[in-house]
Amino acid sequence: MALDPIFPSDRIHELSVINADIASLIESAGLALTALTNKPLSQDQPNTDNSDTPMANSHAPLSLSTRQEAFTTHTEAYYTSLQSITARLRRQAYALEEAGILSAGSEESGALGVRYAPTGKGAGQEVERLENGGLGRFDIGWLNGRGNKVGEVKERELVAEVRELVEGVLERKLEGDGEGKG
Repeated sequence: MALDPIFPSDRIHELSVINADIASLIESAGLALTALTNKPLSQDQPNTDNSDTPMANSHAPLSLSTRQEAFTTHTEAYYTSLQSITARLRRQAYALEEAGILSAGSEESGALGVRYAPTGKGAGQEVERLENGGLGRFDIGWLNGRGNKVGEVKERELVAEVRELVEGVLERKLEGDGEGKG
């Protein structure tokens, strides 16, 4: 029985779903915390600019037992989502290790030190050197240095400002010339 191949687009889609679930994870955490306040917000309450506004539906504060129940519900949702996201991210990391993109066994994944990973060439499995966190000799600093979007935006702003100043000077000059001839 052959397993269906998993394509990179499937992996990207799964990461996109995980990304959306992270938003619900943060929402659960926020709702659990607001349940602890004196003026808790409901999940369906519209977002307002004034954070001191109590729930729109209620005139009296919620009872302690109601707030405890809301806290428990949102906390359980938070931990359930956290466990699900962690498991799915771990699966993605294992898939990257199997593909030889990440090295196995390195708990310090944030470090950009030199590591080694199998190339996946059979039983003998040659060892390949991973540099710069698996990016090889790709220099991110060089790439970032080539992006000059901020400079271009500022240049456009300055050109527009100079254009307004020149147009203003020309208008005053034309008004001055028009008054002298009349």
